[in-house]
Amino acid sequence: AKLSFFKNMVTDAGKKRSWLTFRHVAAAPAVQFRVNGDRTFIPISNSMERKKSYITKMYSVSANLIDSTTVLVGPVPLTLQGDTNTVLYLWGAKSKGNLTFLKQEGPTKR
Repeated sequence: AKLSFFKNMVTDAGKKRSWLTFRHVAAAPAVQFRVNGDRTFIPISNSMERKKSYITKMYSVSANLIDSTTVLVGPVPLTLQGDTNTVLYLWGAKSKGNLTFLKQEGPTKR
């Protein structure tokens, strides 16, 4: 087991934009997060995070095995709100078949 600390993004993402942060805390191999089917970042492994600013609207998000069409979680609908950092944690255990997303939302500064 590994304990990881993350710092929430609280800076303004821009007009009609929101932060989307992915955090990998699962007992699973490195994954490729996708937004609307597109790769969003370089793959990340356990204890890592990546964040990006998006226009506020609804998206479809998933987590795939690296360089694979094998979907581990999702796709699930996600609506991003303004002045918010939406954090999606990938958690659970691949070996137990219970990987899922946990969503956390926090305010950003204006």
